[in-house]
Amino acid sequence: MASQNRTSPAGRPTTALVLGGGLAGLLAAYELAPYVDSVTVVDRGHRHGPGAGPAPDEPALMLHAAGARALEELHPGILDELVAAGAHRLGMTTDMAILTLRGWLAHGCDAGFVLTCTRGLARRVVRERALRPGNITVLENTEAVSLTGDSYVLTGAVVRDRASGRMRRLDAGIVVDAAGRGKGVTRRISELGLPPVPVDSLDGGIAYATRTFRLAPHIAAGRPAVHIQPDPTNDSRGGTLLPVEGDRWMATLVGMRGTEPPLDEEGFMAYAARLRDPALVELLAGAEPLGPVQGRQHLVNRRVHLKWLPRIPKGLVLVGEAETCFNPVYGYGASTTAMAVLALRRGLARHGTGDKLTLRVRRDIAKATQPAWGTSSPGERRHPGTVATMRPGRAALAVMRFLGRYTDRVLRAGGSRPAATRALVEIITLSRTPAALLTPPVLLAALRGPADDARPATPPPATPAAPGTPATPTRPVAAHQTGEREHQTH
Repeated sequence: MASQNRTSPAGRPTTALVLGGGLAGLLAAYELAPYVDSVTVVDRGHRHGPGAGPAPDEPALMLHAAGARALEELHPGILDELVAAGAHRLGMTTDMAILTLRGWLAHGCDAGFVLTCTRGLARRVVRERALRPGNITVLENTEAVSLTGDSYVLTGAVVRDRASGRMRRLDAGIVVDAAGRGKGVTRRISELGLPPVPVDSLDGGIAYATRTFRLAPHIAAGRPAVHIQPDPTNDSRGGTLLPVEGDRWMATLVGMRGTEPPLDEEGFMAYAARLRDPALVELLAGAEPLGPVQGRQHLVNRRVHLKWLPRIPKGLVLVGEAETCFNPVYGYGASTTAMAVLALRRGLARHGTGDKLTLRVRRDIAKATQPAWGTSSPGERRHPGTVATMRPGRAALAVMRFLGRYTDRVLRAGGSRPAATRALVEIITLSRTPAALLTPPVLLAALRGPADDARPATPPPATPAAPGTPATPTRPVAAHQTGEREHQTH
């Protein structure tokens, strides 16, 4: 597509600079390419060369329904391409069992889905599409050191070759920071002469450990994907078991401060056995490990609020985890990245590369990522060990406590009330905002509570049932599986 707006009204350079070569950076570079003469992507890794692959400590990629729709709008046909390459499309509660804070969600709700694969596969497919424009250059093994310009207008960035240490300045009219999780983006902005960037930070001491397995054939045949959410008010351990390409499954364990998962083989399985429900460890029985345990610790949920600065430099856009990063148990990173880049595309279509672009698109990106933050952050705040940089006032705290108790009622109803189950699935998959919990059908379901005549929802059986036979659990349903536990009234 030929550009119709290669220069801004101020005649600024018709070049764009993208800091970060992951999904966010590649998707953003593709959208910028038609509007500028050249795009330079600064990638601190070797993810795009021969033999490149994902970092070994990365969990499976989850693309929720709203994120999948955004990615498909950006690149029509890409979801089919991912599935053809080995990705899996799982219906929430039809192909995956979900244990919430207050019990298993009822099976069979078709209100949402998630796409799962390794991050390496997603990067490869996205890269092949994103780098098709001939005006995109990738600088590998290179990292951003600082931004250039001032607190009013950016002019580019200084980057460093990680092998030689050589520094160079890259001029650009637009700088998209997609460098990922961490404080680098806020440091770079503050160095322009602005006050500290306001950040909503929730530090619950999040850590994860992940390992790839080949499941026992009789278990793998049942597609037993499972998602066990941590309960921050009691036992903040959680985990997922998700299929990826190559007949492999990735198990990821997540814990918060005081319950961090270990990174050794024996400790990994022992930790899995201590989750709130034994479903995950039972599904790993007889599984063949395909690699070592990998993981990361000291992860922090962060949301950068540029709008609260006295002024924002023109030409700066944040996407991906540079703008908002989440607890990995929710897997929202890829979805919100696609939704944010879609906001960037629409902003470029409306405003070109003029000065209005960065102001408007920053607002639209923040709006696109807010539902995921609103879904994931309340649980973090309930963990007693979480350190928050922004503490709500008394009135806000009272509202949050009330909403927390109400959400618990909806979660209990989600095991047997279709209206509650559908709303929860749509919220989890980002198809609707948490405000969906306040609709009349959900309010009624929460008021009525679990159905008296309904069987409690259960995890998938470790051994799949014969064709035509309803699935039944291979073990009795424990009290904590039904959501009827003492701390539910907290």
